[in-house]
Amino acid sequence: GLSFSIPIDAAMDIYEQLKDNGEVARAYLGIFPQDIDRNLAEAYNLARPQGALLTRVSPDSPAQKAGLKPGDIILKYNDVLIMEASDLLNLINRARPDDIFRVQIQRDGKQAIITGKLSNASNAMQSQTGAQQANGISLGLALRNLTPEEQIELAADNKTGVLVTAIEPTGLAARSGILAGDVITNLHQKPIKTVNDFSSAVGSLPEKGVVTIEIVRQGIPGIIGLRIE
Repeated sequence: GLSFSIPIDAAMDIYEQLKDNGEVARAYLGIFPQDIDRNLAEAYNLARPQGALLTRVSPDSPAQKAGLKPGDIILKYNDVLIMEASDLLNLINRARPDDIFRVQIQRDGKQAIITGKLSNASNAMQSQTGAQQANGISLGLALRNLTPEEQIELAADNKTGVLVTAIEPTGLAARSGILAGDVITNLHQKPIKTVNDFSSAVGSLPEKGVVTIEIVRQGIPGIIGLRIE
């Protein structure tokens, strides 16, 4: 069946929440991070490629209320070193609404500490529980529905989609160039609005060949060729 790769710690957290509460609540920060490559590390006077560069901060989000801004580089999240954007996303995915966050950032060449409180990412949990079986294709990714705030931002570009929250390093998605933080808006010529839409689209994929995935990355639309093997 279709396989979404979920880290064991995240899977256990999902199990415990379902057992205790009958539902899963996901935390929301409201950021769009990207990796720091060698060129950006030099441009921002970092000793090495490290951290998550914020390309966008959602209005009225916990990130904006705490004082985070586009252009900030998150170096640590709750004292955990951030090497890539996916490190940050994985920590947020494992957090709970109302958790306090503490980030070490670099802004305009100076470092600072910013604290705030996460909110609830409404309707975000279908990524971890829905769409588990399809036609034998394992893409190696985890998804969630966009929050209302994120949907509003994409709607300005006449887009909607689902957010990639995690990527299996050796999976088909990773080999095709899909990254955590990408928003998938179309798969195999089928518009994607929810994780269920994505599941249905995967069910219609050919067993072999190359199909297109339309994404929005750091606010910029793009098209990726996904090779199914």
